[in-house]
Amino acid sequence: MVVMGTQNRFKQVNGTIVSAVSSIAYTNSFSLDTMRDDVGVMFLKTGLPANKTHLTISPIVLSNSSIAAGSQCQVSGWGKTKTSVLSTELLMANVSIIQQSICRVSYGSGLVEGMLCAGYLTGGTDSCQGDSGGPLVCNDELVGIVSWGNSCAQPGYPGIYTNVSYYLNWIESRN
Repeated sequence: MVVMGTQNRFKQVNGTIVSAVSSIAYTNSFSLDTMRDDVGVMFLKTGLPANKTHLTISPIVLSNSSIAAGSQCQVSGWGKTKTSVLSTELLMANVSIIQQSICRVSYGSGLVEGMLCAGYLTGGTDSCQGDSGGPLVCNDELVGIVSWGNSCAQPGYPGIYTNVSYYLNWIESRN
């Protein structure tokens, strides 16, 4: 079940849309061991409003180019917080895109093509367990998908995201 248009995952408000998932497409090469090719597309049984003036839901542009290191972005989700409990309310954090070569110092060969890093080397702000699959948005474009990391908000270990522009052709071919 997919719930859209509400900030509280347990409360539906005016404009909330609930849909069952009719199917999911995922890459045949996904590896749980390495998190390589961590991308999928859900197809909903209920269509979304065609107008772009819906109260609480709007389409997002999928990024078709790489994002510059230092770009400021937002990650959101209902994942764990400091209390290790999943959040009831949708949370958002500002994060910065980190240069691949810098991120590779932390993650070594675990950081592969199709992944990007965002967060802060000082730690303190990050996505966390329960946020996986959530959006990393930069300049109103979907740039990344929350994938994995070393714990949450740990110094020296920013979050790892699936790079949307790297998989754009694959995503668009699922339509």
